[in-house]
Amino acid sequence: MTAAWVAAELISAANRDAAPGAPIRLAAAGCLACGRCSFPATGACTWCGAPGSDPVPLSSGTAVASTAVLHRTPGAVVKVPFVVVLARFEQAGLDVLGRVPGATDPDAVPPGTPLHVVAESLPDGRMHYAFAAPQ
Repeated sequence: MTAAWVAAELISAANRDAAPGAPIRLAAAGCLACGRCSFPATGACTWCGAPGSDPVPLSSGTAVASTAVLHRTPGAVVKVPFVVVLARFEQAGLDVLGRVPGATDPDAVPPGTPLHVVAESLPDGRMHYAFAAPQ
């Protein structure tokens, strides 16, 4: 049975049954026409509009910047404070924003920190991707 994901299309299909904390891959796409990558993967290139792409799974990146979210937005399911990080995936030429579960201080994830993509169980029971530093 596939878990209930906030946005299942962001995750490689093979990872949709991952347990919380398990390493997973994000579903990016490399354009067959211009060669640039897009996340999330779509039917057409977000850069040049051409149809057709090859999957580019993203699993390991590096922190570019991080910040703490201190104020809860209406309808949010995650308690504040929490840390979000901009992770660079060099192999795809992409930067992706995501949460760092358990972190409340952005200094805990300085630029250059190696990160990997993991499955995260949100307080409402749905799943989402997150970033974690290798242990």
